[in-house]
Amino acid sequence: MTPCGLNKLISFTILSWLICSIVLPYAAAQNALTGQALTPGQSAAAPSTPADDLAKQLESSLREILVLREALAGQAEVGNQVSKILAIDYLDEHAVDRKKTALKELGVEKYKALKKRRWSGRTPFPDLQAHSQQQSSGLIAGSHPAPTDFNVLLAEYESLRLQLQFLDQPSTDRVAFHKQVLEAARMAEERGKQEEQKRIDEEEAARIAQARRAAQETTKKARMDTDRAIAKERAALAAVGSNLTVYRKNLAFLSEQLSLTKQERLAQLVVLRNRAKDTPAGSPGMDALYDDMVQVMQESRSEIAASLDAYASIPRAPRYRGDLSSLSAIDKEQQASISELNNLAVETASRADDAQTRAADLAWSRLKASVAWSEEINTLRLDVLMKVSSAKRARLLGITRDGIAQLKRETTDIVLFSRWSQAGGKKILLEEISTL
Repeated sequence: MTPCGLNKLISFTILSWLICSIVLPYAAAQNALTGQALTPGQSAAAPSTPADDLAKQLESSLREILVLREALAGQAEVGNQVSKILAIDYLDEHAVDRKKTALKELGVEKYKALKKRRWSGRTPFPDLQAHSQQQSSGLIAGSHPAPTDFNVLLAEYESLRLQLQFLDQPSTDRVAFHKQVLEAARMAEERGKQEEQKRIDEEEAARIAQARRAAQETTKKARMDTDRAIAKERAALAAVGSNLTVYRKNLAFLSEQLSLTKQERLAQLVVLRNRAKDTPAGSPGMDALYDDMVQVMQESRSEIAASLDAYASIPRAPRYRGDLSSLSAIDKEQQASISELNNLAVETASRADDAQTRAADLAWSRLKASVAWSEEINTLRLDVLMKVSSAKRARLLGITRDGIAQLKRETTDIVLFSRWSQAGGKKILLEEISTL
């Protein structure tokens, strides 16, 4: 190599070293300042940009527009969101007036700013709508406007205008809307309860189905007659247990019905007593009240008769009728299974006894309540009888059509109370003694 070529090579090498020593460290420093990593493939989260902020502002305003439009269209489901947007109690007229003043001031500012931007005045975002639940992201559908300063300003103005439009409604309309909101919430809660109950029922059905499949699988795989017999008795006990659950649920329903009937009768008695107190004696109104009470007494007789029939034929609680003593264990596993079945049979029998006692108590309570109700009504009827017109009383107490009908009713009362005495018998006597 010539001296000239050697000098060129040395100059090139020195220049390359200077570039690497000065330029690369400067580039690294710049990358560090902007949050960019030097390691190949490494990345960092990008900071928020003005464009991101505009998009968030626009999205927020568009959501408000959507909610307010739905509210003005009478969709009560968005009622809670309306309250959050307004940030006031829209039933409080003082708060509404203050809010309207503030909205008007802000609206004027936004309107002036839009006019400076040469806004056409047309309704903004006419095709705005909510995404369906099947869509994966976002709450705004339709032609989504670009996140520009103008669109953000326009959306904020439209939100203010719609808030003012909502508050400008008559107070009666806002009250009606609030009632719709409460009703929508109640219906949503009811739907939630129904769905929850459906889920519970489905889980219970699945559990029962699973237990049935397990029992069937056990039976299928049984290697001996004893295994099959154990599986059969276990299924029988499970069926009795399931039927006992239904039986107890029916008793709970009857208990609730009895409580409701008692409340209804008390309310009816109060109404009849008030009528008897407020109606002039000897008036047509008092005669009409007596006729009404005759009808109530007829209903009470029917209830006593039904209660007597129910007390005489209380449904028997489901019981296990199998004979576990006939099972002979072959091994320890079968011994354990038979012991488990014996324990379950004892528990099932105890549950059946409790359920049967509960059924008898409910039937007795219903009968006593029916008789007590009839006595209350009859006492009031006799009091009203003394206040009806003389012509009415003469017809009722004389040998007339009304008198004969009354005699038949009283004969029915005697028969019913005779049945009541025979049905209660010793139980009535013991209860009377316990009150002494």
